[in-house]
Amino acid sequence: MASDAGKNLIKTITDEKGEYEKKQLEFAPSFARTTPNIISLIDMYWVDKFQGGDVDENGWKRAFYNVIENPTLVASKQIDLDTKDIRIKASDGKSFYPSWIYTRDLNLWMKKRNFGMILNEFIYSLPKYGFIIAKKADGNKVFNVHPASIVFEADAKDLETSRYITAEHKMAEHQLEVMIGTWENVKIAMNEARMETTKRIKVFERYGQHPNFKGKNYQIVTEKGTVLHTDKKELKDLYRMLKWDNIRGRLAGRGVVEKLFEAQINRNRVEDFKNTGLDWTSKIIFQSKDTSFLRNLLTDVENGEVLTSSEPLTQVNNQEKNLPAYRDFTQEWDKNIRERTFAYPEVSGERPPAGTPLGTTQATLAQAGGFYDMKREELGLFIKGIITDWIIPEFKKERRLEHKLMLGEFDEDEITKIRGVFQTREVNKQIMNYISKNGKMPNEQTVELIKATTAETLKKQKELIIPKGYYDNVQENADVIITNEMVDVAAKLTTYQTVFTMLSQNPQMLDDPRSRRLFNRWMDLGGLNPIEAGTVDTDPPTVESAVTGASANRGSAPRPSPVRGNVRGTSQAVV
Repeated sequence: MASDAGKNLIKTITDEKGEYEKKQLEFAPSFARTTPNIISLIDMYWVDKFQGGDVDENGWKRAFYNVIENPTLVASKQIDLDTKDIRIKASDGKSFYPSWIYTRDLNLWMKKRNFGMILNEFIYSLPKYGFIIAKKADGNKVFNVHPASIVFEADAKDLETSRYITAEHKMAEHQLEVMIGTWENVKIAMNEARMETTKRIKVFERYGQHPNFKGKNYQIVTEKGTVLHTDKKELKDLYRMLKWDNIRGRLAGRGVVEKLFEAQINRNRVEDFKNTGLDWTSKIIFQSKDTSFLRNLLTDVENGEVLTSSEPLTQVNNQEKNLPAYRDFTQEWDKNIRERTFAYPEVSGERPPAGTPLGTTQATLAQAGGFYDMKREELGLFIKGIITDWIIPEFKKERRLEHKLMLGEFDEDEITKIRGVFQTREVNKQIMNYISKNGKMPNEQTVELIKATTAETLKKQKELIIPKGYYDNVQENADVIITNEMVDVAAKLTTYQTVFTMLSQNPQMLDDPRSRRLFNRWMDLGGLNPIEAGTVDTDPPTVESAVTGASANRGSAPRPSPVRGNVRGTSQAVV
């Protein structure tokens, strides 16, 4: 049952929504002065619908010539990011392998949680609506909030300065049932949904201060006033916002569609003129001074019939004379669209006009590329913040313990490298067990047997066991790289060519540990993975280095006895 506090909260939410819907923005189109009007017009134009109806004053269907969709999709393509573009870069002096396996595990973890789909929603929504709002829900799930389902202070500078932020959800009974144990009064809300005609009830999720909930700035309530949950939260743990164009005096950004409102209106206007003109010029009309000749030549005359008239019949010249003007008008607007959105034919993949100089094409691509590089960088930083603050903490919590990684998710080359890494760890472990048990170092034959046994065991495994705590220090020693991993074909080819040249001229460079370390660091900074390039050593260390490492980790180690003669029964010793 609704409480007085819940009813007061609903009244506050209703008043805030009314304020949001009526707030006239200073810098907004004259025909869409409020944020809801702008969002509604964007959605209507996207599906080729007119704000005032699809029929004109004469009852004719109006033509909608869509000029906003292609530039918007071009912008989305130019800022495209994918989960594979997210990687963990090893810090100076640290191993590449933990960060590489960490990255692959993280990508698979995000794939199972459909983060790639959320990322695609961000990419398509940002240039379309002019802003995106990411929402973090229970269980660290990330959602893209549709602009039409959220209310905020329309003229605030940003979300941090908005007095209120309210998201609206229409929830069915089965959706509410999932929240039993997390929310209160869920069964009451389920009954409210059951009583509705649509079998759904509105649930409001509000962030902001309220006198009835002092100290609790986060409230969830049904439209009937049933309070489901209250809490105190930080805004950064709930919402993140990114704008395409930041416009003064309004919280919502401006996207490609809104920028092309005027172009869309005028282009449709030209199409209306052309259609109206063609409707007239397509008619075949005759004239005559003979007033007694009142017949329709298209319907009343038979084939081969002889007409008699006292005056000659002539066809009326109703040919359209404004086509050149229409063409010039549309070309001007098309040029304006390309210049304002950088949607040039060279960028969208179309063939440039015949006779276009190569230098002009290169300059156009460079200009558009610079603009979209900036937008991609902004989106990359936005996604990086979400991954670092929302996703990675939950990922590390789940992956802190020993867990399995299916090898079927990797290609053969990656599997070979992964086995090499864990073979090194297992061989070291077996060597130290041998030393502890026998009090002496194994000879070369024993070490080779350990390597062979371990390699054979790993080859039979269809899954990789990540030890407990393997990722504990990765985040502290790594950085999330997104925008630097985007595919720049020219840059990639140049880097690969440089690597090939250096290795061809000096193949012994990788034999020196210091040179190899610097070379791998250079490749990593250039966007190439040293592990994938095969420049990181995967062979197990020597026995001496294993003993030295163990001594450093344990503080001391017994001096192994020298091996005398051939060692027999080494297979039992290994086991």
